[in-house]
Amino acid sequence: MADETPSVLVIHSYHARLSWTSKLTSGLDKSFAAADVEVFHEYMDAKRYTQFEHGQQLLSYLNQKYADAGIDVLMVSDDPGLGLLLAQRTDLLADLPLVFLGINHIDPGLLALPGITGVFETHSIVEAATEALEQNGTDTLIVLTDSTETGQANLARLDALRQSPDAPAHIEIVKDVAIKDIEARFQDYPADWPIFMAGQLRHSETNNALTAFEVGIEQLRSRLPHPIYGDSEIFLGHGIVGGKVLNAAHHARQAAQLAQRILNGEPVDNISPIQASENVWMFDAQELDRFGIDIADLPYGSELVNQETSFYRHYKGLVWVTVGAFSASVLIIVLLIEVLRRRA
Repeated sequence: MADETPSVLVIHSYHARLSWTSKLTSGLDKSFAAADVEVFHEYMDAKRYTQFEHGQQLLSYLNQKYADAGIDVLMVSDDPGLGLLLAQRTDLLADLPLVFLGINHIDPGLLALPGITGVFETHSIVEAATEALEQNGTDTLIVLTDSTETGQANLARLDALRQSPDAPAHIEIVKDVAIKDIEARFQDYPADWPIFMAGQLRHSETNNALTAFEVGIEQLRSRLPHPIYGDSEIFLGHGIVGGKVLNAAHHARQAAQLAQRILNGEPVDNISPIQASENVWMFDAQELDRFGIDIADLPYGSELVNQETSFYRHYKGLVWVTVGAFSASVLIIVLLIEVLRRRA
């Protein structure tokens, strides 16, 4: 590879088709394309293979594969990948400045490490869960999670909800739910108790592997009467009512900006990690209608998806062309009538 072209290697913890990973990949590609930076992506697939016993072999392979590629910056998304790199990074990968993204909790020890910066994935679980309780007029929240590192990190964040002034009277934790067991695991809970997604469902028929986010939400929505909430944009449009969500594309752009500063010559140790994601209230208009939630009662500045537009808004240009043509026709007819009247 030509030395003039800066390059970045991104190691993703999960597989390429996972919605979160796909959006991160797209966000990074768009950001670096604008700066003429070449980007290489590699995927660990740690969602489907949670033990990830082949981690060391993967890093050895990547060291050989990219030894002559002229990589300038190493990036890693999500906790499993970062944990692997910090524990076993060697050779080429050990010498590169590292930029992380999608990391679920702020570790003071990580902040103190040299040669590393990045963007922490901060969630708005407390705000989203509190809004779910208020919208449904209940004091009990069901939290669906899993045993992965991400699922447990999300569960730990609920401690802040328990300490908040708006804490629910009860929080029911439901962990590691297989698709075939959905009805059985939730049958004792009243339908008006909202479900908050802090993890993923499992495929019992495939060694308990985690389902894709979209599949899990769609399965829950089709089988249960409960309103479902979340704190990630990737859930929207698949069955959740909404929440204060993390935008993966924007998160990726923030990380790309840090990497670009390194490529521009700024020492990585002079670049402080970004500790707060910028999250936004987003809701699904169809799910709001399903549960009788008034749009006027949503938090200020909320954005809507799946909102049906009126005929006028959808065909505004055509409507005005038609009105104009009709008005001109009427005017011509009136003028013709006046001409005929004067000749009579």
